[in-house]
Amino acid sequence: MMFAGDFKLVSVQSKKCASAQECVDGSINLGVLKIVTSSQCCNTSYCNAKDIPEPTSFTENGRRCLSCEGLECGRTLNCAKNEDYCIKSTMKKDGQKLTMKGCASKLMCQDKYIADAQVSTGAEISCCQGDYCNSARSISAELLLLFVPLVTLILF
Repeated sequence: MMFAGDFKLVSVQSKKCASAQECVDGSINLGVLKIVTSSQCCNTSYCNAKDIPEPTSFTENGRRCLSCEGLECGRTLNCAKNEDYCIKSTMKKDGQKLTMKGCASKLMCQDKYIADAQVSTGAEISCCQGDYCNSARSISAELLLLFVPLVTLILF
């Protein structure tokens, strides 16, 4: 499903036999656009006869990430449900650098999904955990947090 704010833009239902790896629940929330993947898997004949219910609400979970509005990427986005990562995507289009930031579920940040998205879009995509970690400053802070214990181990 794809949402613009609370307005559902697209909903696609599919029923098939699938492997356990294809049974996924996840989302990417970019503030102005939210993409939700929801599966319900079962293991008996014809158990997928009914449609799965569509999500009716996206309860905030307390995590905060940055999102972009136009060229300004300092807007706070309150993550919802299982969106426990921040995501950042950068790509070049017509010589301009385009950046998108937001919240994502763990599933959407797995290496396989990131690699597939990078190949299909040509974007550089990264995920991180921690409030506002998808800003440039947070990356430096994370490196500093890794560096300080290392120096402590070497000196002492």
